[in-house]
Amino acid sequence: MRQSVHRDVMPYPAYDCLASRIVDAPGASACSAEQICSDKALLQSWNIQFPHRYKDGYMAFTGLVAGISITAFVMICARGVFPLIASMTKGKSARRWREIARAIDFGFAGSLGVAGAGCIVVGVITAADAIGAFDHSREGAVALNWDCNALHVNVSPWRYYLDVDYELPLRVARTWFNS
Repeated sequence: MRQSVHRDVMPYPAYDCLASRIVDAPGASACSAEQICSDKALLQSWNIQFPHRYKDGYMAFTGLVAGISITAFVMICARGVFPLIASMTKGKSARRWREIARAIDFGFAGSLGVAGAGCIVVGVITAADAIGAFDHSREGAVALNWDCNALHVNVSPWRYYLDVDYELPLRVARTWFNS
Protein backbone atom coordinates (compact mmCIF):
# COMPACT_ATOMS: atom_id res chain seq x y z
CA MET A 1 0.00 0.00 0.00
CA ARG A 2 1.25 3.47 -0.76
CA GLN A 3 0.27 6.56 1.13
CA SER A 4 -1.84 9.24 -0.54
CA VAL A 5 -4.43 11.81 0.43
CA HIS A 6 -8.16 11.18 -0.01
CA ARG A 7 -9.56 14.67 0.32
CA ASP A 8 -13.02 13.47 -0.70
CA VAL A 9 -13.27 11.23 2.40
CA MET A 10 -11.36 13.16 5.04
CA PRO A 11 -8.42 15.57 5.00
CA TYR A 12 -6.21 13.10 6.85
CA PRO A 13 -3.73 10.84 5.04
CA ALA A 14 -5.03 7.51 3.81
CA TYR A 15 -3.74 4.62 1.78
CA ASP A 16 -4.43 3.44 -1.73
CA CYS A 17 -5.32 -0.20 -1.40
CA LEU A 18 -3.50 -2.71 -3.58
CA ALA A 19 -5.76 -5.75 -3.78
CA SER A 20 -2.93 -7.90 -5.10
CA ARG A 21 -0.97 -7.34 -1.87
CA ILE A 22 -3.87 -8.26 0.42
CA VAL A 23 -3.70 -11.85 -0.82
CA ASP A 24 -0.08 -12.01 0.40
CA ALA A 25 -0.92 -10.54 3.82
CA PRO A 26 -0.72 -12.87 6.84
CA GLY A 27 -3.92 -14.44 8.12
CA ALA A 28 -7.26 -15.14 6.51
CA SER A 29 -10.26 -12.91 5.91
CA ALA A 30 -13.92 -13.65 5.35
CA CYS A 31 -14.08 -10.88 2.72
CA SER A 32 -12.51 -10.55 -0.69
CA ALA A 33 -9.65 -8.16 -1.37
CA GLU A 34 -12.02 -5.84 -3.24
CA GLN A 35 -14.37 -5.64 -0.24
CA ILE A 36 -11.47 -4.80 2.05
CA CYS A 37 -10.20 -2.17 -0.38
CA SER A 38 -13.65 -0.57 -0.57
CA ASP A 39 -13.71 0.02 3.21
CA LYS A 40 -12.33 3.58 3.43
CA ALA A 41 -12.60 3.68 7.24
CA LEU A 42 -10.32 0.65 7.51
CA LEU A 43 -7.56 2.24 5.45
CA GLN A 44 -7.89 5.72 6.94
CA SER A 45 -4.89 7.13 8.78
CA TRP A 46 -6.66 8.45 11.85
CA ASN A 47 -5.41 11.61 13.49
CA ILE A 48 -4.68 11.08 17.17
CA GLN A 49 -5.56 14.22 19.14
CA PHE A 50 -4.58 14.91 22.71
CA PRO A 51 -7.01 16.89 24.88
CA HIS A 52 -4.50 19.48 26.09
CA ARG A 53 -3.35 20.47 22.60
CA TYR A 54 -4.89 23.30 20.63
CA LYS A 55 -5.92 22.46 17.12
CA ASP A 56 -3.25 23.40 14.57
CA GLY A 57 -0.86 24.51 17.33
CA TYR A 58 -1.32 28.27 17.01
CA MET A 59 -1.29 28.88 20.76
CA ALA A 60 1.85 31.06 20.78
CA PHE A 61 0.76 33.14 17.79
CA THR A 62 -2.74 33.66 19.16
CA GLY A 63 -1.34 34.64 22.55
CA LEU A 64 1.04 37.14 20.96
CA VAL A 65 -1.69 38.79 18.88
CA ALA A 66 -4.08 38.92 21.85
CA GLY A 67 -1.41 40.35 24.14
CA ILE A 68 -0.35 43.03 21.67
CA SER A 69 -3.99 43.95 20.97
CA ILE A 70 -4.88 44.28 24.65
CA THR A 71 -1.70 46.26 25.38
CA ALA A 72 -2.35 48.64 22.48
CA PHE A 73 -5.96 49.15 23.59
CA VAL A 74 -4.95 49.87 27.19
CA MET A 75 -2.18 52.27 26.11
CA ILE A 76 -4.50 54.20 23.79
CA CYS A 77 -7.20 54.41 26.44
CA ALA A 78 -4.84 55.33 29.29
CA ARG A 79 -2.95 58.01 27.41
CA GLY A 80 -5.56 59.40 25.07
CA VAL A 81 -9.20 58.52 25.52
CA PHE A 82 -9.60 58.49 29.31
CA PRO A 83 -7.96 61.91 29.89
CA LEU A 84 -9.98 63.41 27.05
CA ILE A 85 -13.24 62.04 28.44
CA ALA A 86 -12.32 63.21 31.96
CA SER A 87 -11.49 66.72 30.79
CA MET A 88 -14.68 66.95 28.73
CA THR A 89 -16.93 65.77 31.56
CA LYS A 90 -15.39 68.00 34.21
CA GLY A 91 -14.90 70.98 31.91
CA LYS A 92 -11.21 71.26 32.72
CA SER A 93 -8.14 71.26 30.54
CA ALA A 94 -6.29 68.05 29.63
CA ARG A 95 -3.00 69.64 30.71
CA ARG A 96 -2.95 67.80 34.05
CA TRP A 97 -3.43 64.46 32.28
CA ARG A 98 -0.63 65.27 29.84
CA GLU A 99 1.72 65.98 32.75
CA ILE A 100 0.84 62.63 34.37
CA ALA A 101 1.39 60.84 31.05
CA ARG A 102 4.75 62.59 30.63
CA ALA A 103 5.79 61.55 34.15
CA ILE A 104 5.01 57.86 33.61
CA ASP A 105 6.28 57.74 30.01
CA PHE A 106 8.92 55.03 29.85
CA GLY A 107 10.32 56.16 26.49
CA PHE A 108 12.10 54.24 23.79
CA ALA A 109 14.17 52.04 26.11
CA GLY A 110 11.09 51.09 28.10
CA SER A 111 9.20 50.26 24.91
CA LEU A 112 12.05 47.99 23.82
CA GLY A 113 12.06 46.36 27.25
CA VAL A 114 8.33 45.64 27.12
CA ALA A 115 8.64 44.29 23.58
CA GLY A 116 11.60 42.14 24.64
CA ALA A 117 9.68 40.76 27.60
CA GLY A 118 6.78 39.93 25.28
CA CYS A 119 9.14 38.12 22.92
CA ILE A 120 10.59 36.15 25.82
CA VAL A 121 7.10 35.10 26.92
CA VAL A 122 6.19 33.99 23.39
CA GLY A 123 9.51 32.14 23.11
CA VAL A 124 8.88 30.29 26.36
CA ILE A 125 5.37 29.31 25.26
CA THR A 126 6.67 28.12 21.89
CA ALA A 127 9.50 26.17 23.53
CA ALA A 128 7.03 24.54 25.92
CA ASP A 129 4.91 23.48 22.93
CA ALA A 130 7.97 22.10 21.15
CA ILE A 131 9.14 20.16 24.21
CA GLY A 132 5.63 18.79 24.71
CA ALA A 133 5.60 17.58 21.12
CA PHE A 134 8.42 15.13 21.87
CA ASP A 135 5.99 12.97 23.80
CA HIS A 136 3.54 12.61 20.94
CA SER A 137 3.29 11.38 17.37
CA ARG A 138 4.74 8.00 18.21
CA GLU A 139 1.41 6.31 18.02
CA GLY A 140 -0.12 4.54 15.08
CA ALA A 141 -3.85 4.05 14.78
CA VAL A 142 -5.40 0.59 14.65
CA ALA A 143 -8.53 0.07 12.53
CA LEU A 144 -10.51 -3.15 12.72
CA ASN A 145 -13.32 -4.53 10.59
CA TRP A 146 -15.01 -7.32 12.56
CA ASP A 147 -17.14 -8.47 9.63
CA CYS A 148 -14.14 -9.12 7.40
CA ASN A 149 -11.77 -10.12 10.21
CA ALA A 150 -9.37 -7.51 8.83
CA LEU A 151 -7.00 -5.31 10.78
CA HIS A 152 -5.06 -2.29 9.56
CA VAL A 153 -2.23 -1.01 11.75
CA ASN A 154 -0.77 2.33 10.76
CA VAL A 155 2.92 2.59 11.38
CA SER A 156 3.92 5.59 13.44
CA PRO A 157 5.62 8.51 11.69
CA TRP A 158 8.13 8.75 14.51
CA ARG A 159 11.78 8.23 13.63
CA TYR A 160 11.31 7.63 9.93
CA TYR A 161 9.10 4.53 10.31
CA LEU A 162 11.86 2.50 11.99
CA ASP A 163 9.23 0.30 13.61
CA VAL A 164 8.61 -1.28 10.19
CA ASP A 165 12.01 -2.95 10.48
CA TYR A 166 10.90 -4.69 13.65
CA GLU A 167 7.63 -5.92 12.10
CA LEU A 168 5.62 -4.04 14.70
CA PRO A 169 2.39 -3.99 12.65
CA LEU A 170 2.59 -7.75 12.12
CA ARG A 171 3.27 -8.38 15.81
CA VAL A 172 0.32 -6.19 16.81
CA ALA A 173 -1.96 -8.02 14.37
CA ARG A 174 -0.87 -11.42 15.69
CA THR A 175 -1.41 -10.29 19.26
CA TRP A 176 -4.82 -8.81 18.41
CA PHE A 177 -6.08 -12.00 16.81
CA ASN A 178 -4.17 -14.34 19.18
CA SER A 179 -2.57 -16.23 16.33
